[in-house]
Amino acid sequence: MISNLHSSLIMIRDSRWNIFYNDISLEDFVNDKIPKIEFKPEVNPEIVESFKLVNKLLIHSYFEYQFLDLAVTKSLHLFEMAMKLRYSELNGGAKWKSNAPLKQLIEWFRTRNYFEIEHESFFKQIRFVRNHLTHPERNNLTGTVGLPWLSTVMDLINDLYEDINLRNQRKQLEFKFTERLSSFLKNGARIKYLDGETYIYSHGPVVVNNKVNPIQTTFSLLPVFNVNSSMNLQPIIIVVNEGQMNFDTDEVALIDINNDHVLIKLDLDEIEQISLSLFRSKLKDVHEFRIQHGFAIFDLEKYNLKVRRMIRLLNSNLE
Repeated sequence: MISNLHSSLIMIRDSRWNIFYNDISLEDFVNDKIPKIEFKPEVNPEIVESFKLVNKLLIHSYFEYQFLDLAVTKSLHLFEMAMKLRYSELNGGAKWKSNAPLKQLIEWFRTRNYFEIEHESFFKQIRFVRNHLTHPERNNLTGTVGLPWLSTVMDLINDLYEDINLRNQRKQLEFKFTERLSSFLKNGARIKYLDGETYIYSHGPVVVNNKVNPIQTTFSLLPVFNVNSSMNLQPIIIVVNEGQMNFDTDEVALIDINNDHVLIKLDLDEIEQISLSLFRSKLKDVHEFRIQHGFAIFDLEKYNLKVRRMIRLLNSNLE
């Protein structure tokens, strides 16, 4: 009996991880595969301490895959706890109403610009996932699909301690830059970058980092692609210091923060204009072209999410 109990306590990797990572070691799993728990110094120590359990659950999911769901569920509960603690900090120690629904608590912060994301539908989904995991109807595992929610919760908690004025300025700068970039590229452009030259049909989302001096803007340009090629569309990602982009000319020469030279020209001849126009019409009418474009935007959104996480953890150098 004792020997059987002893054998059942031997820790071995859950076989379900083989599907994702083959014969991965515990060390590589912890260092490369699970989300890093990172909070701003200002975050309430109770939250930081509570997330140590989340981290332990993530580590032990190497041996028991179902611990992933426990980690994500716990993080969603801690998001509610973090908002209540932050509310108390902002209101002279007053406690949030114990019988008030989670939606009302989220709305108190959302309507006061405490979150980088402000869409109501996004927070509706947060509440749905939290309730689904807290009150499951069946033993269905979320598994790795739920891990992005854990990272999102950390983002939202860090958001609670961001400078709201800087956030509002960031959003205004991003909106302005996006509008001007869209207008600038309305008919496409030719770009010379690194050792190559190609045509640009559009751009991706914009991220502004106004915690550094000079302010930096990350944007991306989408080059024309061959839908029959085995190569995926590779957007050109550029990071420039404030004042580098001049949208009032037909030719922009800039140097990004990696000291790479970029030349964007709008002086397309008639044949080039027709070619770009035909390409853009295929983006609207041909399924394969829409799919390639959609994948590129999805990848850029993921990249920008990482950039925004980096910005959250920065202290402002503009003070």
